[in-house]
Amino acid sequence: MCIRDEAIQARSQGLTRFESTFPCVKGHGTLRQAANGLCVVCARESGRRSDAKRKRDPEERARAQRKLLAQPEKREKHREHVRARRAQVASDIGRYAATRVRELFTLQKGRCANCRDKLGNKWDVDHVMPRILGGTDDLLNLQLLCASCNRRKGGKHPIDFAAREGRLL
Repeated sequence: MCIRDEAIQARSQGLTRFESTFPCVKGHGTLRQAANGLCVVCARESGRRSDAKRKRDPEERARAQRKLLAQPEKREKHREHVRARRAQVASDIGRYAATRVRELFTLQKGRCANCRDKLGNKWDVDHVMPRILGGTDDLLNLQLLCASCNRRKGGKHPIDFAAREGRLL
């Protein structure tokens, strides 16, 4: 029995992985994927290389997207994601009324919420709990940061950011 036959047998039993009688040629072991018969470690390494290549090479990224969109169920899921994201971005335009920003500026006494430097005329409205992590546009979740603090914070959780800034033990 060869690896291909073992993979077919494993798939027929409903398995996603199986122990092969043949070790990997690179010495990783005998655990293999039922879908293609590849060594699990080799398949993981191959996936990392192809992911890195897709990120670097625009042509490879476009090729991967065309391949993804060729599958009807994935294409529809992708379209739903794009529609939802566009709707979110459209609703974000002008979402902070000037009165809310002035109120924040007054509450913070014109200082950055992180480094406490004076903001002057330049500041960024930041979400304490980022929207990507479930934060809202509520006034209690907004703060004014100087540009450098906002770039450092990005989409980090507030506790992680405070720990990196040395404000937590």
